[in-house]
Order: sequence, then C-alpha cells, then structure tokens
Amino acid sequence: MTAMTSRAVGAGASPNRGLFIDGSEVPAPSHEQIDVLNPATGEVIARIAHGTPQDVDRAIQSARRAFESKEWGGMEVRARARLVNRLADALEEHLPELFRLETNNNGRPVNETRAQISRLPDFFRYNAGLALSRRDAVVPVEGPYLAYTQRTPIGVVGNSTPFNHPMMILCKSLGPVFASGCTTVVKPSEYTPLTTLELARIFSEAGLPPGVFNVVTGLGATTGKALAEHPDLNKFVLTGGTEAGRIVGGCAGRNFARQTLELGGKTPVLVFDDYDLDQAVNYAAFGAFVGLVVQLAAHRQDESPERSSLATTGLLLATMARSFRLRMVPEHRVRYLPSVTLRPRGGLPMTVVPCAAISRKREVPKSATLSMPLSATSTFDGRRSRCST
Repeated sequence: MTAMTSRAVGAGASPNRGLFIDGSEVPAPSHEQIDVLNPATGEVIARIAHGTPQDVDRAIQSARRAFESKEWGGMEVRARARLVNRLADALEEHLPELFRLETNNNGRPVNETRAQISRLPDFFRYNAGLALSRRDAVVPVEGPYLAYTQRTPIGVVGNSTPFNHPMMILCKSLGPVFASGCTTVVKPSEYTPLTTLELARIFSEAGLPPGVFNVVTGLGATTGKALAEHPDLNKFVLTGGTEAGRIVGGCAGRNFARQTLELGGKTPVLVFDDYDLDQAVNYAAFGAFVGLVVQLAAHRQDESPERSSLATTGLLLATMARSFRLRMVPEHRVRYLPSVTLRPRGGLPMTVVPCAAISRKREVPKSATLSMPLSATSTFDGRRSRCST
C-alpha cells in the first residue's frame, strides 16, 4: 500500500485502519492511505484509508438498508430509547481509553479532554428522553379540520466533523440521529479520525444494528465532497470553515438535502462596563487559547498557517477598549487588528476588536494574523445597528 507521507508508524500503534461499514471495520479497496500523527511527538500512530466515492456509496447503501429495515426502521420508539441509553452506558464505560486516544490524536491536554468527553454520555440520554416525550402537537384551526404535527426520521444523514473537537461535535449529532431513528455516514477529519472509528466499534458491540453508524475516512476535498453530493443523502451536517460550507452546501443543495452547517464562528465576547475587566480579560484569553494545542497540531501536520490561526472578536464599550487592550497584550501577547467603533443612533459607542495570535513560542507571526471581514450587530439602545468593513 502507498502512504501519502513517508513517516514510519510508531511502536505499539495499530498501523492500518479500515472503513467502518455495515457494522464492522473493513479494509478499503483503495491503495492510498493517510498518516495520522501524534502531534506531541510527530510519530505516526495509525494510517487510515483514503475513502473513494465508491466507498462512500457502499456506506450510504448500508445506511439506507438499515433505515428501511425492520430491525432499526421498524423499532418501536421505547425500544430505541432504551438502546440509545445503552449506548450512553457503553460510552461511559470506555471513557478512560477514549480520553487517552483523543489526546494522543489531537494533542489537547488530557485534563481538557477528560472534562469535555466525560459529559458526552448525557447527550445520548437527553435525546433518548426527547424521543420518549413525543413532542407532536395538535394545531388549533378553524373549521371541521384536525391539524397536527408529527415528527418522523429524515433518513440517511451525512456528517463531516472537524479536527479540534472530534468526539464532542460527533456526539452532538449522533444523539438526535439515533434517538430519532435515522442512520448516518460520518467523514471525520483526516487529522483526528481515531476516536470516531473506535466509537463505531463500541456502539456496534453494544447492540447498534449494522448500517446505522458508518465511518468513511479520507480528505474533505475528495471523500467529504463525495458524501455531500451523494444523491441518496437526506441531510448533511458540517462543522468547519466558511469556504468548506459554501462548497459542500452547494453539493448537498443540488440534491435538495437538508443541511445544518456550523461555520466560521470563533469565541465572540461581549463585555459591559459593569463587569470586572480583569475577569473579562481572563475569560477572553481562555476562549482564544483553549484550543491552541490542537490548532498547532494541525499546523504541524500540514504547515498551513491559516489552520493554526486563532481569532477572537470582542465587542466592548468604546471607553473600555483601551483598558482591555492594555490588560490583554502584556499577559497573553495578543496582537490586535485595527478596531472599528460603532455608533448606533441613540446608543453608546461600541468598539469591535478582532484579535489573532499564535505560535509555539507565544509570539505572533505575521502569517498568523487573520484578514477577515468584520461584521457586528449592536442592540444596546433597543434598536439593531449593523456595521461591516
């Protein structure tokens, strides 16, 4: 097999991972593989398959069969809720190994990983409860008519997850997918796919029917695009960049697939003049730098400075902007882009301060400074005012 890079696989690693289709991990017919690194050491901890459009098609066919099957599609709501709760228990049982695997794969400190992942079983329990609540409603209308809403599963859901929070963002989608009776094909980030593959195995062993949860690994431009544009997809979910959203949104839209896209957001901060400014600075710095290790891991793998840039936008009263800057810059070495002051009619002037900072040495390389369109909305005087530059 041909790897896309030449690094050797580290000792004790599980070198080659396949695709998870129809309830089991299977080898990919493709001869092309992608190295997965431990960003702390740079060693290859696994190699994943670069899924082809044919692989994506196999996975979606499996998901479609499961959706239409009696075993899953015909399962009673109460039985499905019990199964989703069982998946939550299985996830909880395997949390220690998932902590370690996620940290080895994406580089976050294990304390952060543990704090984030330990709550994920509750996502599934919450959605199992929603499924049992039967939130259908009778809508009052005039005349001799009965109008009501009825919630039914959409069908096959494609899911493309990012590198920075692979488990958390995946589980936010899997909870409602399983509880509602849908099936899914997931394309995880090529940087951090290992916990997704492991979760598919855990859920399969816990009793999830074959085809309900499929995983096809690969690059976004090829595997991800093939998933988004597949004609048998009923919904597509993406967390990623704005440009990626435009591309896959067009692909899925051509087949009238529903979409949920989380794009380009980055820790917006609102600071009011009655709040402790030192505390606000601490919170803003935490929001900006909490994912720093993960961002640097991506930068280390593809040497793309755009991937490693962090950006935070603060919206402050204009009179507070200078004090906020003076507190942030010396402690956290944050470089600010030019600020813009909004002057809503009848309201207080507001200053928008976008900032970017990163590097392993806590310096700010020129390449890490983001040039981004600035858009802000103020409602402090009871009216809405919009400013763009």
